[in-house]
Amino acid sequence: MARVVISGGGKLWKGFSITASGDNTADSYAFYYSDRQDANGAPVYTIGQIFSEIEINSYGKLGGGWYLQECFRVVISNCGATGLSQPFRLVGSVVQTTIDNFVQNGDGAAAMTGRAYTYGLTTEKKTYGNGSIFTPEGLTVVNTRFVKQDIGVRAEGGLYLVFDSVEADYSKYKGFWYDGGSQVSFDNCYVGVQSYRDADFVGFDIPARAAGVAEAVNVRGCTVNMSENTHESASSYKSLGVRIGDSSVGQKGALIDGCTFRGDGYDAGIYVYRGSSVSINNNRFQYSGVNISVAECTNLVMIGNSGNGAGKYLLNSSSPVATWTLLNNTESFESVTNINPGGLVAKNAGYSSATLRRIERVSSPVNVSVAPGAVYQHAAPATIPLAASVAVGGAIPVGLLFSAAPASTSLIRATFFNPTSATITLSTTIYFDITHPN
Repeated sequence: MARVVISGGGKLWKGFSITASGDNTADSYAFYYSDRQDANGAPVYTIGQIFSEIEINSYGKLGGGWYLQECFRVVISNCGATGLSQPFRLVGSVVQTTIDNFVQNGDGAAAMTGRAYTYGLTTEKKTYGNGSIFTPEGLTVVNTRFVKQDIGVRAEGGLYLVFDSVEADYSKYKGFWYDGGSQVSFDNCYVGVQSYRDADFVGFDIPARAAGVAEAVNVRGCTVNMSENTHESASSYKSLGVRIGDSSVGQKGALIDGCTFRGDGYDAGIYVYRGSSVSINNNRFQYSGVNISVAECTNLVMIGNSGNGAGKYLLNSSSPVATWTLLNNTESFESVTNINPGGLVAKNAGYSSATLRRIERVSSPVNVSVAPGAVYQHAAPATIPLAASVAVGGAIPVGLLFSAAPASTSLIRATFFNPTSATITLSTTIYFDITHPN
């Protein structure tokens, strides 16, 4: 079976099936829109393509469904497929595309040559001959189901992308992956996972893709159903409902609202790896364990989240300017670290600002040799109540005994004692964690 290569004007494709029978089309597409650029390297559009009541029977022998590039007003509705590696691939300037009521079952599909995974749908950037970079724009995907793909949806780029009532069921690695774009919304979507998983799994993955920009990424009213991983090395892999941010850049602008997390396979329902400004509101967690975990977040709003009574929150930030608002959350605040003295407003059952201890960190350099049996006292300026407790840390050599306490409301005094028979050199930056009284 050969692919259909298309260019030109309006066309209605309706009421037929495509069945793959050969062994030479695993990297081909059922409908392939060829590259079209004018003499100046600008896109030339194919306009008004409508697909309806089409069934693609791939059985793993045909790679893809629709490869769209330089297209304007494509509508794909009431269609289905079995065994495709990738039903939809949108590349470059693809404008005003609607996909409605499409179902794909990925049984027997394998990744196409040059692709690391099977996908339900991807949007991708394209550089044109005139140097311009275009991405898909105005994409609406509704009432669509991708079953047994490695990754349901990957948005590498695009403007105003809406996924409403889209399922990524029995996914292997990720359900929905935001990898760039502007105004990307996942509304009322569903993620189900394969139980035998040989890697980490993330339901909605939202890394930062534009440092310092409030990226408009919304996950609203969605459901993640996380089964327990039955792989023999399951303990080596993480299973997360939502992951926000990556190792180097704080994600700014993510909104996770009104979602439901069910199943017993979570390491965390929502995990903020590194956030700059994140809102996590009105979500429901129907399992015991870590509901929300924050490794680092500068600006966090967390309101109205509820669980089954056995959930917990782990919230941390080392930023001296971190500002958090935590209101009306029902589960246990197992761990909270926010070193900004005025950066936390909290009112929750059993956990409110009035009963919280604040932790503030100050540091001070030191370079001194402490003789055997000698005591060295080091003073560091700090605003501190006399009733506060102080912990000392840093690269302090083995052998020294040390403690710290307020010397006044503006000074901390640390005491170092050398009980050994040899001189010990203390040359480092020491820090003091001040725990303010309730």
